[in-house]
Amino acid sequence: MDEFEPCSGGQPTQDDFDRIVNNLAEYRKGLDERVVRVSRIMDMAEVCRGYWAEWNPPDSMPGTVASAWSAVHLWGDNSESLVKEASVDAARIVDVSGIATNVGLVTEAAALSTPGAQHYAHEVRRVLDLDDARQRVAEALRKLSSAAADAYAQAWTTLDRPGNDSGRAAMSEMREVYSLVMRTLAPEEGVISDSGFEPDATLVGQGKSGVTRRHRLNYIAKHHAISARSAEVIQNSAQSDVKVYNDLSSMHSGKAVPIEKARSIMGLCDSLLESLLRATGYLNV
Repeated sequence: MDEFEPCSGGQPTQDDFDRIVNNLAEYRKGLDERVVRVSRIMDMAEVCRGYWAEWNPPDSMPGTVASAWSAVHLWGDNSESLVKEASVDAARIVDVSGIATNVGLVTEAAALSTPGAQHYAHEVRRVLDLDDARQRVAEALRKLSSAAADAYAQAWTTLDRPGNDSGRAAMSEMREVYSLVMRTLAPEEGVISDSGFEPDATLVGQGKSGVTRRHRLNYIAKHHAISARSAEVIQNSAQSDVKVYNDLSSMHSGKAVPIEKARSIMGLCDSLLESLLRATGYLNV
């Protein structure tokens, strides 16, 4: 009979098996959370497909629609990468989820403006579970800036409160949220003193510091991103960031802003804020 070396750990005990079961349960929990998130992404795809396949979006929102179509193609590319990659981490799924949210918010706004298609807007809202999402953003903002968290809560309260121009007022408040977040994560003096900073000549000619929003995002990616992938996400958001900020700034025109247009723009801002807060570690996946 073969002789075996005695096990250094001794005979397994109940605690050993408890450890195994608990570790596997924790690992399965992570998998379950990914399954839930992917299922929600699939639900969103079904809802959006139903609207865009059956209805033509209103002519009053060509820029928003073009942005949605571009996001759909990006959504397709990213979803394909989930299939091709041997190992998909949670951050990759979150990226795809963020794109799905963007498309969903635009679909919601378009459906609300399309006679006979409003039920798709309600389906988008059901899938997004926006109340929970906004609560997560609010809690993450509180970790970064209490002023930003307060302004964020006020912005959505204003939008949901009947008023002569609550849309424009809410967008003004959300613009302040966005500015506070950017200034907190990328203070002007820090950006200017950072290596490689080159001021924007046009802004300097206007007597300003020359710091652009892209400068701030690059600073945040360099100094606050929790990983190389997160830094890439922040840098790739620059174009969307500028567009949303410009849309929020449009309230300075003095014209009343339709509630649903304000809701759509603020929803896109929500998505960008959530992505930024997650990439910088203020919002857990």
